Amino acid sequence: VPPDAVESLFRQIVNQFIHDRSRPE
Repeated sequence: VPPDAVESLFRQIVNQFIHDRSRPE
């Protein structure tokens, strides 16, 4: 697996996590 793909996937997951946590209740 190319590092680029890993970084892309990692960023996507982190982005989703941050977006999920910063969502107002």
